Amino acid sequence: MFRKALAAFFLLILSSPPVFSLEIPETIIKVAILENVSNLNVESEKKFFIYDLIRGVKKNLEKQTFCQISANKKGLFVGDEEWSDLIRIVPEEEHFIIVNGKKYRDTLILKKTVQEKITVINELGLDHYLYGILPKEVSSDWPKESLKAQAVISRTFALKNLKRHESEGFHFCSKVHCQVYGGLNSEKEMTNQAVDETDHEILTYRDELINSVFFANCGGQTEQVSNTWLTNIIYPYLKSVRCRFCRNEPNYFWKRLVTETEIVESLKKNRYEISLPLHSIRNASYGRSGRTKFLKISHGDGILNIRASQFRMSLGPDRIRSTLIKDIKKIKEGFIFRGKGWGHGIGL
Repeated sequence: MFRKALAAFFLLILSSPPVFSLEIPETIIKVAILENVSNLNVESEKKFFIYDLIRGVKKNLEKQTFCQISANKKGLFVGDEEWSDLIRIVPEEEHFIIVNGKKYRDTLILKKTVQEKITVINELGLDHYLYGILPKEVSSDWPKESLKAQAVISRTFALKNLKRHESEGFHFCSKVHCQVYGGLNSEKEMTNQAVDETDHEILTYRDELINSVFFANCGGQTEQVSNTWLTNIIYPYLKSVRCRFCRNEPNYFWKRLVTETEIVESLKKNRYEISLPLHSIRNASYGRSGRTKFLKISHGDGILNIRASQFRMSLGPDRIRSTLIKDIKKIKEGFIFRGKGWGHGIGL
């Protein structure tokens, strides 16, 4: 069944011949594995090296050396030793660094933020990045061809969206906003093989990389881009289509109770003006797929009209699992949301 769904997806997006012969440059991915943390622990099973990228200083550390790294207004501190605001940590060849108990390939950059905290960036090759992504996005026991398809999709997505977090000094976060990344600990043999066996394969439309977005479950129909994202860009290969494959999969139906306080606090954190009590929440308009485009919230200080996609992301995409909201019911404890599907509904 999943293979049929994949086949339908590829027929949709490849209405213009794909170009797999495009030259893919050797790409270094910078993924933020920790953002604005007060401190962290670093170690390695082999020798590793610390480079001060501002002062040009290098220090060798023996295996099993355990370092607690912190930050203050002076810079970064490795134990009690002061370094500058920017350091790189490199393991001995073919080995890895352990950060807070999790293993990561290639190298790490640690930089002090304006909040005098630390952001940790894993610098690694594109396929090593994909090794750490696939098991977080699909199940490693899926059929091999489906894993290879996901490897091509994730590789294409990464190359297409390299500037997503450019202003913050890295390419991607490690969360669902980009692609979920778990480092070496998450890797599986079958998904690594899928990456290796699709080396350099990408998806294109009219000789350009496609925006190969994907999600968990469409709830019966995929969505038009313009109904979900704030964009005027037209993607001919991302259209709303009916789907009969998701019905028997997890999260086709979902239900969630959210308290009034949780809703108000979540929206305030995202700078929406809203206050208790909440009198009602209702669907205000719909897209072609039946997904909610706007919600109308009646609250203590008036009315808030909000895009359903922004409401969902404010509360958390694991809580309001899609904007295919079928029913909203107010009860004493808060609001019960019922819906279908999991994810934004665009693409695969």
